[in-house]
Amino acid sequence: MEFIDIVDELGVFTGEVIEKNEAHKLGKWHVTAHIWIYNSNGEIMLQKRAYTKDTFPGLWDISVAGHISTGESIELGASREILEEIGLKINPSDLEKIFVHKESHFHPKQNWYNNEFHHVFLLKYDGQIEKLSLQEEEVDSLRFISLTELKKELSNKKDAQLFVGHPNYYDKIISAVNTKLPNKT
Repeated sequence: MEFIDIVDELGVFTGEVIEKNEAHKLGKWHVTAHIWIYNSNGEIMLQKRAYTKDTFPGLWDISVAGHISTGESIELGASREILEEIGLKINPSDLEKIFVHKESHFHPKQNWYNNEFHHVFLLKYDGQIEKLSLQEEEVDSLRFISLTELKKELSNKKDAQLFVGHPNYYDKIISAVNTKLPNKT
């Protein structure tokens, strides 16, 4: 069981602590971390969600993402998720926070709500994907993709169906990563 802190509709912590699955069933607002990993070659790491996930199985998504546990700082939770999901140990200070994205989504199949404030971070990683160890319950595979190719895939209706839908969100990420590169793409 994973317990999380509840926030109000403005993202302010309320002091309420609840089990994660219960928060989703009740539609309670809470905090997550999204970590977008990029490299010096102008590529961004995508994670293919495990086929056993209850939402969006087998679709391409954020490099690493997860819920922040009760009492945990957002940066510490983000670094914990990176270690758990892909086996990469970092210092929380390696993360660069770029924005907070508020998202509300109802999942009819599971009959629960995703009312979340995603704290979005960038992390530069010039290592090899093959050196990472994937948490098989969460991650099927990883790949690096150029920003140009990512834009192309997202703009193609057929290819876009292979991604978790985040309206206007990918454009913000591509723009943020692009500002970090010496040779802008």
